[in-house]
Amino acid sequence: MSNTAISEPREQGTIHTRREGRVAIAEFDNPDGGFFTSHMVQELDRLTLEWENDKSIRAIIITGKNAGTFITHYSPYELSATSSQVKNCKTSAEVKRMRKLTRVITRFTHWLAKCPPLYRILDVAARGSSIDALLAVNQFHRMLTRWQSMDKVIIAAINGHSMGGGCEIALACDFRLMARGDYSLGLPEAIAGIMPGAGGSQRMARLIGANKAIEYILTGRFFNADEAEQAGLISRAVDENTLMEEALGLAQQLAGQAPLSVAAVKRSIHQGIEKPMRQALELESLHFLDTCVSVDAAQAGDYYLKKYHDGQTASEIFSELRKGTEIEYEGN
Repeated sequence: MSNTAISEPREQGTIHTRREGRVAIAEFDNPDGGFFTSHMVQELDRLTLEWENDKSIRAIIITGKNAGTFITHYSPYELSATSSQVKNCKTSAEVKRMRKLTRVITRFTHWLAKCPPLYRILDVAARGSSIDALLAVNQFHRMLTRWQSMDKVIIAAINGHSMGGGCEIALACDFRLMARGDYSLGLPEAIAGIMPGAGGSQRMARLIGANKAIEYILTGRFFNADEAEQAGLISRAVDENTLMEEALGLAQQLAGQAPLSVAAVKRSIHQGIEKPMRQALELESLHFLDTCVSVDAAQAGDYYLKKYHDGQTASEIFSELRKGTEIEYEGN
């Protein structure tokens, strides 16, 4: 077999989309192993940016198009192309210099990303070059981080294997439902000579604690759905034949909640967890006041008081509000 056949992917993969009312659904599809590619990163980033600015969309489901595969992991072809650059080095000192240069370029791209027009120029100019993969990683990072402040709930409907980059995408979602079956979820990069590169180590540590994250990542531990739920890595395990039904039901319920509240809760938690307690509490109070001074809050307040004066208990009123069908929030 030639080197070209080994190093070049047969498929770049695509992402199918559909709508179910206020819910947008993205379905990953790569016949070549179910791998995630830089092309799919760009496509998913573009789609979620469009959906972020579409007020008619209130929730997003991310899943696999084909049974048994969410995302196997990130493309081994692209990862190998990056690592193979060291083959041109003749000494360990040259390898160290290349690694140092890579770190400098990576820091520069993160800095340049703060100025989107300049970053786009670099992105176009670098396509097909040796730093193209570094830009793809940077875009992957920025996309997943952006999801954490969106005013839409993002649900991962994990319908099959979800390792490496697939697991990292799932960890960046607000909810993770995983189908029971002979499927694996985890971050095995460390046992393959690298480490998670799209936020997986940090998000896993924040979910289950640093000690367990180190254990699971360094040993390349895989989890089935019930094990993942018990470990705290997913929201819940569900039967395979009801996965999309349950994901869609949850998405429709959450799509009916106030967008300002959704965004405020996500931002308060994701940004606050990185701050000292006093600063985090100040951030929470600001988001609280933002939601209070809103048309949505006024609608919900009127609804609550009317139901209360009609004789309903607080628990009964909140049970109705939880359905997401009682108030048509404006997002203002």
